[in-house]
Parts: sequence; structure tokens; C-alpha cells
Amino acid sequence: MADRESYEYLSADAPVWVRDPANACSLGPCGSEFSVSYNDYLGGYLMCFVEPCGRSLCVRLAECPWGPYSPTKCLGELPIEARNDSAALAFEHPLFAADGGRVIAVSYCQPNFTQNGLVGVRFE
Repeated sequence: MADRESYEYLSADAPVWVRDPANACSLGPCGSEFSVSYNDYLGGYLMCFVEPCGRSLCVRLAECPWGPYSPTKCLGELPIEARNDSAALAFEHPLFAADGGRVIAVSYCQPNFTQNGLVGVRFE
């Protein structure tokens, strides 16, 4: 992991991989931390994240892990302490998915890691 020369970065949705991070492409709007995993129930790659500087859990879907991804859909606000105005680090955990991916588990944290949380999401 410490060898920066061993990394490759997505530069186009063809997909095309490059060694220079300056040539990396964007997957589109999302939070600075996100997870992507294949979801059988939804039939595609699910990106989970918290809206930037907010508390809403958001998702986007794509046929391939490199996109293109659907527009952002906010699923609702994460339960956080009243004194906090945001959450971060929303990551889906595919090993805890149930019913073929219809129910997923997402962990998240509050500022300064004061409290971590775990929520279940059921897709209809």
C-alpha cells in the first residue's frame, strides 16, 4: 500500500486505467468517502455515501463499477446526536446484506468519531 507507483487510477468509463492520479476521472457527484459493491437485488453496482457536509444517506447505481452512475437519490437522514450537524464515512457492508441485497447494512460516523452508527436499508 505504501508504494504509490503500484496504484492505477480510472481515467475513463471504458474503463481506462492510468498511473498518474492527475489523469483520473470523476465518478460524478458523491461524498468524499463512499463504498461501491454489486447488489443482486438492484441488478447493479451500488454507491453509498453521506451528502457532503450533511446527514442524508445517498445512493447511486451503475451497470459497471466505473459508471456511469445514476443521479443521486437521498434515502433520508441518518440518526445522529443533536449537537452534530453532519455524518461521514457511510460504507455499505455487503457481507451483512439480506434477501439478495434487498436489505443492506451501512455504517457511518459522527464528527471526531464521537459515535459510530449502523443502519439497515430496505429497498422496495
